[in-house]
Amino acid sequence: MGHGYSLLGLSTAVFVTSHLALSSAPIRSATVRRLGETHFLILYAVISVIALSCMIMAYVKTPTTISYGSQARHYTPSLYSSCLSLPYSRLLA
Repeated sequence: MGHGYSLLGLSTAVFVTSHLALSSAPIRSATVRRLGETHFLILYAVISVIALSCMIMAYVKTPTTISYGSQARHYTPSLYSSCLSLPYSRLLA
């Protein structure tokens, strides 16, 4: 797999993990106590925008064809990204 897939997987993991972490009750309440509600929401929004931007840039750089020897296979980055997020979706179920 190419560098684009690694970056896409990493950025997807950061995006999902940041949402899970910042929305969990213990972390959210401690952060709100420390920063205040408004500053927490600003922090959450900034982290979300940065993580989503990284995902978009990684998606654009991800190749759609991977060659193994003489065979080339066509993959869609969105399918790969979805497969990476499946373990996280099991946590929410």
